[in-house]
Parts: sequence; structure tokens; C-alpha cells
Amino acid sequence: MKNEGLKQGDVFYFPYLWKRQADKGITDSKERTCCLAFKSTSPSGQRFLVIVPVSDQKTEGGNFMEITEFEKRQAGLDPARPAFVHLDEFNFDPVKGSFVRKGNPVVLGRFSRDFLEQITGALAANIKLKSSTGIDRRS
Repeated sequence: MKNEGLKQGDVFYFPYLWKRQADKGITDSKERTCCLAFKSTSPSGQRFLVIVPVSDQKTEGGNFMEITEFEKRQAGLDPARPAFVHLDEFNFDPVKGSFVRKGNPVVLGRFSRDFLEQITGALAANIKLKSSTGIDRRS
């Protein structure tokens, strides 16, 4: 379960758990396209990944950022399909000892530094305003 190789902005497959699933008590999820927004450290010193979902659908009333054709190509996504980064929720998963990531994730590509800064800035603002919900995948 070595995941040190993931870099900020990487787009990869991850068993992302949507908030609506977690609210129903679901703990398993299928592999979905996601982006590593950033790595962080908890107050206890545990390092974890903050992962946001990438989807071809907008959620009603959701907070998301549309992915441009250029960024879709950079990230290894189909440029002909609509794509959005959802910013109103995220999963956090430990760097080491993940219960949900198996082996090294398949990395499709990476968003540009500029686009990633837009994502992380908007996500950080949402977290500060408590308008983004984190789903703990540590157990």
C-alpha cells in the first residue's frame, strides 16, 4: 500500500465515498475518478490525503468547478465529455495503512499547477466556511 508516489494534482481511480452514501451508512464504494487536492497532517501527526471527486455530472445545489478541455487532456480524461471537480465534499485517507486503497493507484494524468491552485483555493475556502464535508476513510 505504498502511496507516497501520489502527487498533488494527480487524477486517479479511488473508491470515493459520496457524502450521500456515507449518510446512509454505506462504507464501500466503486472506483471513481478523483484528484489528490493535497496532503495534510492531523493534529495527532498522521499524514493523510485529501481527495476530491471528478464527475461528468453536476449535483443540484452543489459546488463544483468545470474542467476545461485542456485540463481534461492533461488529466487523462476524455476531452469530449463534460467533467467537474466537486468542491462541496472530499474524502480523507491515510497516506500509510489505507483500508480502502489497494496497491498503487492508477494515475491517469495530472492537472496543471494553475488549475490545481484554483481547486485547492476554492476547497480551502469551502472548508473554512464549513460548506465542504470531509468523509473519513481511515477505518
